[in-house]
Amino acid sequence: MRTLHGSVAPAEQASCSGRGVEVISTQLACRRGAQLISRRGRSLVSKATDRAVLDTGDSPLPPWLFGFQCNERYLAWDESAHVQLLKIYAAKEMGKDVRWVEEQLFMLGTLLPDLIEKLPKMKAGLLLALVKDTEGIAEKMLRLKDLLPRVDVSQLVAGCPALLLSYDVSALEANLGKLREAVSGRADAELLVEREPMLLAADVRLLLEEAERLLPAGKDPVAFLAASPSTLLDMQQAGLPSTIDGDLWTADEGI
Repeated sequence: MRTLHGSVAPAEQASCSGRGVEVISTQLACRRGAQLISRRGRSLVSKATDRAVLDTGDSPLPPWLFGFQCNERYLAWDESAHVQLLKIYAAKEMGKDVRWVEEQLFMLGTLLPDLIEKLPKMKAGLLLALVKDTEGIAEKMLRLKDLLPRVDVSQLVAGCPALLLSYDVSALEANLGKLREAVSGRADAELLVEREPMLLAADVRLLLEEAERLLPAGKDPVAFLAASPSTLLDMQQAGLPSTIDGDLWTADEGI
């Protein structure tokens, strides 16, 4: 019964409260019942499967005993699941099994620890390119280490894997020689490469000619390159992905 002011009378409040308790109790009972049925169902599936294995007759199991449902809300998608999918993809593309892919990654881990550590964020294209030719990748890494003895090449390649996969080491060596000649006595070529790895893929002479054309009169292009080695590179030279083509190798964060 409602009062003159529209509020619910105490008797009706008690009735509503009682109905709420009944609803909650019913929900709890249904939930417990569902859990009990689920446990019994799994037990029945196990027993029925055992009987089917022992049974030599032609009668198959009924459809409702072939398995059980799992709500996707209870499945956690973590980094290990992504890594496993990457391995499955690479194995399928190479016509191998997952264990073979893991063996290739283990071998590469000794030379490319920084890049392999980023496997959870790696794109499938990069992983496939790495496992396709592990011997060639290892040879390139050794040559790069010889070219840049004071640089952490593993970290360098982890930040710019295209150097290892898209360029010939002989061309990188030639560009490094030009860079050393251009900045001789003015800057350390290896430190510049460490700051901007894609300088290895660019012809520094062309960069300095362009800088001399664009900079105000009297400005030293070599000093400008040493102060800001990334500024003179265009998008292609800097290895930046096109908004049309996208980034082939890695996922977010420039990995």
